[in-house]
Amino acid sequence: MILGFHICMALIKSMKAYRNLRKKEAGRYISLSEKSISGLSRLSRLSNYGTTAQAQRYTYEKLAEQAREMLKSCDLIKTVIDGYQKQVDDMYPKLRFRPNRKYCRAAEIELRFSNAHASLQKVLDTLEKLNDEKKSAKKAIDGDPVALQERDVSSTTNSKVNKLRDIEKDIASENDKKAKEEAAYIEEAAKIVQEFQQSEEVRLNQIKQTLLKFIQAIHPSQYSTALLQNFEDLKSHVAHKQDPAKDVAQWAQIQGIQMPIPSETNVNNNITTVDNREN
Repeated sequence: MILGFHICMALIKSMKAYRNLRKKEAGRYISLSEKSISGLSRLSRLSNYGTTAQAQRYTYEKLAEQAREMLKSCDLIKTVIDGYQKQVDDMYPKLRFRPNRKYCRAAEIELRFSNAHASLQKVLDTLEKLNDEKKSAKKAIDGDPVALQERDVSSTTNSKVNKLRDIEKDIASENDKKAKEEAAYIEEAAKIVQEFQQSEEVRLNQIKQTLLKFIQAIHPSQYSTALLQNFEDLKSHVAHKQDPAKDVAQWAQIQGIQMPIPSETNVNNNITTVDNREN
């Protein structure tokens, strides 16, 4: 039964490891985005094109948003872990003054098995004692020539022979009791095992439900929806806001060269042309 505890703890350990990995990964994404934005802000005006720089910055910001959504899922995973840990603690409480754990119904099950086996064990002990007495009685007869002659006689007054026959009758009677007690024990043991199996089914179902909650936590609907919207916003921004032609014209103006800046209509036309090529 303690093996079940180790299986439960292995699941908790794996979920914690996954959460830590995701949390660490999200932190790295956020750090990378912040460094990228900081590096972008330090670029000189000669190499920092307007809408292109904005598109880059927006990309880094969206990547950071994605990472923050990952961090939210880490909180959900922790909730799943904490909930399952409580179930495991309830099912396998700590032993007093000892670091070990024990199944919550272990003592009850052991006692029921012991009680169920008690009557049978009493008969088995009696049979063992009678068989020892039978050996002694036979040995006593084997050492007595008179008793040996009377051994196979149907009726005799020889005390050694009669003692052996009484013991054999007692053994036969105890064997009848043994058969009945074994049947009773098997019936009761089957009930105990069935109840234990039901408890095991509860434990295994807890694992199943925890896995389902864990899967939902690492990819919840709101998380996936937010990520999808995040990427759609990013794609739309780069496609419709980044304008290379406008950046080049503005860069030329900074250098003192007057060039016409493309109108918004021309930009949209260029985007439509690109989109059509992609299709």
